[in-house]
Amino acid sequence: MSRFSDFSERKKFLVDTLDAIPKSVLVLDKNYNVVFANKHALNTHQIPQSASGGLIKCFQFSHNEESPCEGDSHVCPYKKVLQSGKIEQVTHVHYDNNGKKKTVIVTATPLFNEKKQIEYVVETSEDISTQTNLETALQSVFIGTSTEIGVGFFKSLVKNLAKVLNVKYVLLGELTTNDKIITHAVWNDNKIINNFEYDLKGTPCENVVNTSTCIYPNNIQMLFPEDELLVDMGAVSYIGTPLTDSDGRSNGVLAVLDVQPIFNDDLTTQLLSVFAARAGAELGRKRSEEKQKELEVQLIQAQKIESLGTLAGGIAHDFNNLLGAIIGYSDIAKNSLHQVQSVDTYLDKILEAGHRAKELVKQILLFSKKSQANNTFFDPVKTLLEVKNLLDSSLPSTIKISLDNTQNVGKIYADSTQIHQVVMNLATNAFHAMEQDGGTLTLSLKKETIVDNSLRRTIMKPGEYVLFSVKDTGIGMPQEIQDKVFEPYYTTKETGKGTGLGLAVTHGIVSRYNGYIFFDSVVNVGTTFNVYLPMVKGESTEEESIETNVSQGSGRILFVDDESNLAEIGKINLELSGYEVHVFTDSEVALKEFRNNPNKFDVIVTDETMPKLKGSDLAKKILAIKKEQPIIIATGYHEASTSELIHSIGIKNILLKPYSKEELVQSVNDILNIF
Repeated sequence: MSRFSDFSERKKFLVDTLDAIPKSVLVLDKNYNVVFANKHALNTHQIPQSASGGLIKCFQFSHNEESPCEGDSHVCPYKKVLQSGKIEQVTHVHYDNNGKKKTVIVTATPLFNEKKQIEYVVETSEDISTQTNLETALQSVFIGTSTEIGVGFFKSLVKNLAKVLNVKYVLLGELTTNDKIITHAVWNDNKIINNFEYDLKGTPCENVVNTSTCIYPNNIQMLFPEDELLVDMGAVSYIGTPLTDSDGRSNGVLAVLDVQPIFNDDLTTQLLSVFAARAGAELGRKRSEEKQKELEVQLIQAQKIESLGTLAGGIAHDFNNLLGAIIGYSDIAKNSLHQVQSVDTYLDKILEAGHRAKELVKQILLFSKKSQANNTFFDPVKTLLEVKNLLDSSLPSTIKISLDNTQNVGKIYADSTQIHQVVMNLATNAFHAMEQDGGTLTLSLKKETIVDNSLRRTIMKPGEYVLFSVKDTGIGMPQEIQDKVFEPYYTTKETGKGTGLGLAVTHGIVSRYNGYIFFDSVVNVGTTFNVYLPMVKGESTEEESIETNVSQGSGRILFVDDESNLAEIGKINLELSGYEVHVFTDSEVALKEFRNNPNKFDVIVTDETMPKLKGSDLAKKILAIKKEQPIIIATGYHEASTSELIHSIGIKNILLKPYSKEELVQSVNDILNIF
């Protein structure tokens, strides 16, 4: 039994049902006339002015055209239904009330009369613009970023997102431990700009990293009045989504901002969420890579300390011998003042011992310093000789050190300190292998050309190599140990003699420079390690010492050093070279003297490490008084950071301690020639 009492109720029910459907529904007669349109269709489409007598053609209603759809690119579903007599579906472009183009799927269904003839056609249209636009945008951004990684990916991502979404700003930033965002890529009005850092507090990004995607389509500055960045940008709208790591924790933010309201927030949020996953993973990869590099530096430094610990006893013994020579020859010279010629001989011996001590300290500092790679073209022969000199000073007399084939082999491009460490690591291991019974440690260097792959070296690329060899006549290694020698923390040494880092670090350094390392070992015969590094063509960029004859000078020097002995030596040496020298052991008193007489001194020579005022602080105050005052700073620290600090205040002349009379006078002469 029907629930409707009459036809009008039934008609109303059907109309209400069709109006409730969230799609456009049209009923067309045989002449393309729209005889019914539900509310969604009427709200979506504009009735054209060309429609007359209340009759509207479907092509006028949906396409704002004056003729039916034609051609394969715009197939008319109405015609297809009339031809096939069954349900047809096509993809069309329609226009809404604002004239905005949108992509729809049109499903056309025939309605038959009693004679089984098509009387009407029902068309339902589903808007798939968002999906289509998303697919197009995804494809566009993916193509634009598919070949990039790291910073290149971040920059490409913000650029392509800005163009696809037609917004003015896109930023990608990393969350730091102190609640700040440091950007890795920022698109600002059609260009990539420099990165910057900003506080999260009081910004929309704070909500993003603490919750999830946040959408502020309008009036963003009113919502976040404390955010100065929004004001600077003139931003009106903001949509941001968090970046997450592999554990699901927020590690950054990806956001778009514009100077007008954002209406297509569905497309924007979907696009951001897709690429935020990739960006978060890339940020995590970048962090892991940086952490790996940091661990490598720590491993290298730990291994250096381990090696220095092994050599410390020998170094101390040799250094004490040098000090003994200095003290002994000084006593002899003091007691031989009446024999002028013999005093001169003894003083030469003192100077010789002092210079040997200076070189030994330089070797220790060079080997133990913590620094990043500083690649240069250099001659490896010098490195091998430096290692031998250090070994001569540190290994016991039971170990004979031999140099073999130290021919000129050409240049390599690497950090000379790290290559020094590679050879030193291998030499330290060789010493341990011979520590109990003694033996011979042989260092050699030669050029070798790989023209084809041998059985042992199938992984080597053909080319010219510099071959370092470190050979010992020690206990050798059994096969079970040979299989593990390059594993981190694997060691056969007793507690306190090694951590197992040496060969692992050595292998890492050699690999970093596209080199190879192999070894041969026979039990009770010995071990040979061979390190192959690519030979390159290039001019040596190492500093070479050049002996010069220092000329006499003239001028007034303000000399500052808290060590009275060194201050006195500096005064005597400069006065012997023609200078008038005023010495101060208190940096504050020296500053007061300069303030009283700023035009009195031609050159300031000051130590860096002093109580009260450091040399660099003294220099700052002096330069504030007299901008062009020539200043030389002497320092015993050979670290790059010390030099950078001194250079940053405008001091270009650094004198490394301990220095000779010639080095001091030459430095003063040079700076006077400049000024």
